[in-house]
Amino acid sequence: GLAIDEFHTYRFESVGGTDYRVAVDGRIFIDSSGVVISPSGAFLSMFGDGSCNGDFEVVNEWDFIRYGTIAGGERVISADPPAGLLDAQQAFGLTTFRVRFDAHNYVYIDDITVDVTGGAGPIVLATRRVENEEPDLVQIVLDRPLPVGETTTFTFDTGLAVNCDPDVGEIVNCVQYTLPLPVCGDGAVNLPGEECDDGPANSDTLPDACRTNCVLPTCGDSVTDTGEECDEGGIRPTCDADCTLAECGDGTFNFFAGEECDNGPSNSDTLPDACRTNCLRASCGDGVTDTAEQCDGLDDASCPGLCRETCVCPTCGDGTLDTGEECDNGSANSDSQSDACRNNCVLPSCGDNVKDLTEACDGSDATACPTECRGNCQCPTCGDGILDPAEQCDNGASNSDTMPDTCRTSCTLPTCGDNVTDEGEECDGTSDDACPGDCLTDCTCDIVEIPTLSHWGLLALTVLLLALGKRHFTRSTI
Repeated sequence: GLAIDEFHTYRFESVGGTDYRVAVDGRIFIDSSGVVISPSGAFLSMFGDGSCNGDFEVVNEWDFIRYGTIAGGERVISADPPAGLLDAQQAFGLTTFRVRFDAHNYVYIDDITVDVTGGAGPIVLATRRVENEEPDLVQIVLDRPLPVGETTTFTFDTGLAVNCDPDVGEIVNCVQYTLPLPVCGDGAVNLPGEECDDGPANSDTLPDACRTNCVLPTCGDSVTDTGEECDEGGIRPTCDADCTLAECGDGTFNFFAGEECDNGPSNSDTLPDACRTNCLRASCGDGVTDTAEQCDGLDDASCPGLCRETCVCPTCGDGTLDTGEECDNGSANSDSQSDACRNNCVLPSCGDNVKDLTEACDGSDATACPTECRGNCQCPTCGDGILDPAEQCDNGASNSDTMPDTCRTSCTLPTCGDNVTDEGEECDGTSDDACPGDCLTDCTCDIVEIPTLSHWGLLALTVLLLALGKRHFTRSTI
């Protein structure tokens, strides 16, 4: 073979790209029909593409070239990496390997057969003589890496009998590679999800090391790596989630450090609704009137000196009896419940249209006497001192069933038969002091005047009276 710097190889194409030829230092080896024009027993192998050279319409300048005469009976004497079971680092992404023969090589792509235990294997893209090295060293280029978990056999047709079984004779024209299945920890990043794999150097305790699950060191893995102030595997009282030391005001909320909030430089002890500088949420009692508050401590412009502990200003209905209020039962205030403190914080009273226990009616609440409720919240009744249509009189408390000449408690005028001797009456029923037992229905006494009689005349009168059933008479002087 000739050294690469001893000649130049070009491919010339027509404008349409259909006609071409390959020439080496002006000597044509391949014409436009693809026929190799070369001496018998000679070969030309090229690979790669370079830049244009000179003033010709050159589209490819080959990077690798082999030219020489064909030899026969070459044997494989070694491979790089060595044939056999590869470790993960050797196997990962393996698309190129070298084979050394015992003579100047002449192996072409068509001279290589590829067999894979699990099915289809990679395709050989090119064979290259390794320049500036022994002419018996060939580089094999594949279209994809060797399949993992399988054995791939490369057999070279060098004119010798094919023998790939190490137990039967001498292996002279085969190279076999067996790739293990990838696992985390095999030293190669060869699995989905792997970010790193340093094999035995993986560690879950050393800073900045690839972790044993083949992920890169990160905040939260319980190892303080470069750039971290701490790392306790998450939020802890002394370490924030971003692996910086916990400190109120650092802008990172840390519940375990006792923080309720942390907005960093936005923390404030004067602005409403702001996270406070002690990393506690704004709240009633912190001296700042927030959105949900009417006042707060000395920040009481809405009601100076009167701010409640609940951060509201005094108001009717808050359950606290304030100046100007007669009562305040909070949510129990009512304008419809009997005897309740009214919604305007005044005591229940006659005239508020709610019938209370001491009232018979009240304005529109007058079921007992519709349309007749008195201004004193009582229904019309005898004895209220007001003369109603059905009454003859009504002197209120002066009504009496025992005093002469007064309105009776039934609101009727005094009359004969009411057992009270009124003016113009001699007696009245049981009121018969003037003639006990002898009061007539017209309220007069039944009295017979007896004249002065002799003894015999008196006797005769007595007999007469007894005959008439009379029991009373007036003695006169006999």
